[in-house]
Amino acid sequence: MKRIVFFLFCMLFSFSFSAPGKDRSFFFVQLSDPRLGLCSEDGGFEREKQQFKQFIDAINRLKPAFVVISGNLVNDRGNAAQLAGFRELCRRIDSKIPIYLLPGACDVGDEASPEAVQDFIGRYGSDRFVFRKEGCCVIGLNTPVVKAGNSGQCRQQYDWLEKQLRRAGKYRRRILIGHHPFFVNRPDEPDADENIPSQERQRYLDLCARYRVDLVLAGHLCRRTESDFNDTHFSVAGSAGHPAGKEKPGLQIVIVHPERIHAVYYEIDRIPSCVELFRH
Repeated sequence: MKRIVFFLFCMLFSFSFSAPGKDRSFFFVQLSDPRLGLCSEDGGFEREKQQFKQFIDAINRLKPAFVVISGNLVNDRGNAAQLAGFRELCRRIDSKIPIYLLPGACDVGDEASPEAVQDFIGRYGSDRFVFRKEGCCVIGLNTPVVKAGNSGQCRQQYDWLEKQLRRAGKYRRRILIGHHPFFVNRPDEPDADENIPSQERQRYLDLCARYRVDLVLAGHLCRRTESDFNDTHFSVAGSAGHPAGKEKPGLQIVIVHPERIHAVYYEIDRIPSCVELFRH
């Protein structure tokens, strides 16, 4: 009898913290610009692989809901050794943790031709994605085609994104992830290598405002920046491979609560041993 009473108490206690239909907090990891092979010597990149393994160890320890690597996966997409090395490293991540890959300029070229994009899709499965996690809609974009201004691909992806955001209106939170940032310091800044051209930039920023996107994540700069525009927060992660300036390689941990989103960048020697969801 005592065992039955104890069991019912445990069931009631568990129900009070995970009621059916209630969205729960979770976190995920963003890595950007590992660019494996950039500093290779004599065709090898052992030092870079050892550094990346530190991120893998941290991911396997933290056990995030998923991992996004937002572009520039390898330095030379035509180098078979770099591609094989990257695949080998990804296989070291716990198979229970989903990995989502997005293209950067190094992965499809500055022109992001249809052939290069199809090659990326053939190698990694997709160049964009959308899924729901605990009441949050997470969308990954192929920003190189936007940066390059390839009209057909741009139009197709823009229409796809608008459709996904329209459907995401029923979710509590919306996160958009890509390689290139739409802007670095301000939405009306001049066109540059670091941002999306102003004409396309404005179209996407309008979508973010219209469909209440909470957070936009990017990379490409190899340094950290953060800004806000309208009600959207824009966060650019530093490089997981070769950061600019005095920054060290790092990763970004994004904690998603039903009521807010909290993104923090950690340099490689400061990654926490665990993530406590309810302290943020």
